[in-house]
This record gives sequence, structure tokens and C-alpha cells, in this order.
Amino acid sequence: MLRSWALRWVTLLGLWLILAGTANGPELATGMIAAVIGTVLWAVTLPPLGPRQPVVRLWRLPAQALADAWTVTRMVARRLAGRPVDSGLRLVPFDPGEDAVTGAARRAVAVAAMSVTANSYVIDIDAERGALLLHQLDRGAPGAADPRVIR
Repeated sequence: MLRSWALRWVTLLGLWLILAGTANGPELATGMIAAVIGTVLWAVTLPPLGPRQPVVRLWRLPAQALADAWTVTRMVARRLAGRPVDSGLRLVPFDPGEDAVTGAARRAVAVAAMSVTANSYVIDIDAERGALLLHQLDRGAPGAADPRVIR
């Protein structure tokens, strides 16, 4: 447990220093205090991170964003050439979790992860079907709406 607190503290301090752009004495002290506050709030509001949490799988997101940028570029070129593009809505399997803080955090991460890429945008979470409703500019793109990013 102490190790996870230390990891969270170091992560928040590093983020503070990156955003501040300097590591002089006052900025470092302020960052340390802010990291302590952030670590305590993190521990109080969010559950402990485990190997099956969706945050861990976000490492796939940058590759997905690059692939989607290329997909959208190809799609625009196709439209400019007068050829049709297969855009529309798509349901992607997703467990929305319960309505507690954990479920809300899971849904927020899923919406952010799927909406940050250029090809997909989350419209709704359908809890009854256990799915995300996405609008995709090119539904036939390789890796489009990769559900592994949000499981």
C-alpha cells in the first residue's frame, strides 16, 4: 500500500514539475505539497488500481489516435475524390459498472479514451445492452473502435 501511495505521489509531483516548467526551490516545495494533497484525494475518491482496471490499458491509446488520424486523412481524400465513406453509428461492448464512484470513473475514462481519437466519438452509454454507442467517421477502418482500449 505504501508503494502505491509513493508511486501516486511521485507521478503527481512529476506532473506538477512538467507543467510548471521549472524545478527551483519554491516550485518544488509547492509541487510536493500539491502532490500530497492530490495523493490523499486520489486515495479517498478512487479505488486502488489493479491489473484489470481500464486505466492500465490506456497505453494502446496513442497508437489508436495515430491510426485514426491516418484513417480520417484517407476518408477526407476519398470524399474529395467523390467516393462514398462508410460512416455511422456502432455499438461496442462495454461494462458500464455500477452507479457508484468506481462505475462513474470507469465510464468517464471510457468516454474520454474513445472520444480523443479522430475517428470515434462516444454518443451514449447504453447500460441495458452493455455497450457504448459511437459515431465513427469510417466504420471499416482497421482497429476502428477497438474495444480492448475500454474494457
